[in-house]
Amino acid sequence: RWDDRGRDSVRQVMMIPVFCVSLTEDGQVDAVYSQESVSVSDAVLEEAVSQALASGAREGVLNRLGLRYLVETSPEGETRIAFADRSWERQNLQGLLLTSLLVGVGALLGFFLISLFLSRLATRPVAKAWEQQRQFVADASHELKTPLTVILANSGILLSHREDTVAAQAKWVEYI
Repeated sequence: RWDDRGRDSVRQVMMIPVFCVSLTEDGQVDAVYSQESVSVSDAVLEEAVSQALASGAREGVLNRLGLRYLVETSPEGETRIAFADRSWERQNLQGLLLTSLLVGVGALLGFFLISLFLSRLATRPVAKAWEQQRQFVADASHELKTPLTVILANSGILLSHREDTVAAQAKWVEYI
């Protein structure tokens, strides 16, 4: 069959390897229907059918065989079981997990770099204020040391000439 785009619509639908089993009333395999590209050994076929029937569920997963199944019973009593390969699920989940991890790591790295940039931007005014305060303290210290040094020097001269009168030492008192 061909669709309106000129591609084989049957091939588009059959991307997942699938095979179907028709069973007799006593649970024996009557017929196997599969794609040309799907081949199933008799041992795997028997094990898949027996596990699907033993579960009693209408649908399920056979993890050990890597198959998903669906059991259907017609009103006439004919039982059919469809089996689909699950390897594509695992591949897609692994790809999705890898992609999610890469996107997550990339996002965390991006958030870290953005937060680092923003934190540096936010702390610039604080760093500038801290530097201005340090410069002020250094300048004030220098400005206070100079007059104190002059006062101490002049008082030292006064003390070294204790015997002179205040009038004789007036020049040093004025400097102080």
